[in-house]
Amino acid sequence: MVFAEMMRQQRTYDEVESASGFRRASLKGWRNKNAPGLDSLEAVLNSLGFHLIAVPAHVEMLPPSVAAKAAELAALAKIELGEVWSAAVQIAALQLASTAEGERILAELDAERAAANDNKRHYRRKSKPANDNAKQATTAA
Repeated sequence: MVFAEMMRQQRTYDEVESASGFRRASLKGWRNKNAPGLDSLEAVLNSLGFHLIAVPAHVEMLPPSVAAKAAELAALAKIELGEVWSAAVQIAALQLASTAEGERILAELDAERAAANDNKRHYRRKSKPANDNAKQATTAA
């Protein structure tokens, strides 16, 4: 999901590294060989505008009052209980993303991207030689 979202947002490894504080090389390692820890996965997802949310695998894990309401919604909508939970998480995520804090975070990410892609030519300054033997030879003669 991380790489698909990076591609969708057109974010580079460098942008994600600066926004998340997680090293670019480690992030690239996730593609083939390394598995991320929860803290690093959460940092990278946060930098992409997502939150890592724990979702119960079984309805028995929910408090009885919540499980009863979810079962009631599933019966009314004629859908599976997992779909009810998925919809509830999506609604909560949309509400969170529409808050002022969510807007601020997205604005910061856009500003970082704009600054990184300023399309200005950056020239390397010519350095002075450490020891100019040619000048010394002419002044000595």
